[in-house]
Amino acid sequence: MQAPPLPPQKSNNVVLWVVLGVVAVCGCGGVVVLAAILFPVFSQAKLAAKQSQSLSNVKQSSLAAIMYASDYDEKMPPAEKWIDLTEVYARNPAIYHSPASEGPPNERYGYAFRAELSRKDTKKILDPQRWAMIFDSTKTGRNAVGGLDTLPSPPRFSGASSSGKNTVGFLDGHAKMIPLNGDLGATGSD
Repeated sequence: MQAPPLPPQKSNNVVLWVVLGVVAVCGCGGVVVLAAILFPVFSQAKLAAKQSQSLSNVKQSSLAAIMYASDYDEKMPPAEKWIDLTEVYARNPAIYHSPASEGPPNERYGYAFRAELSRKDTKKILDPQRWAMIFDSTKTGRNAVGGLDTLPSPPRFSGASSSGKNTVGFLDGHAKMIPLNGDLGATGSD
């Protein structure tokens, strides 16, 4: 006598579904963890790119003003027309627009020319490497003029890795990022 055949067993896919669920959760969690790691890195890279662009803009603007002075008996441009008069010395008019300034691109400039240097004879300035000339400013219009008191506070370039810096171009043509409490050179007493 032969035993009756066993009824067909239901296939139990619970283990398969658990494994798939764990892989899916870990995969999504991995994406979240990866995003949490990468977003700050992208943010820092974007800030660094804006700082670099601003530094380049201010250096080129400063050199354009120096070229203007060399063509006009070593006299700096009138402050109220500094962009209008130095733009011919710049290859790209976009250098007068700060990448960190707020507003529509065609209206946002963000740099100011130091009022004390308006029409000043550069031959009479003893330490041009100490004279801040073009800098980030709270005045954002075209041909903005001001003193160092118009530097943005908090600085335009503040990030998680920096305490904040503004871009400043000097009368000798160099430019650098300076902390708000940093040494901005001569105060106009030359």
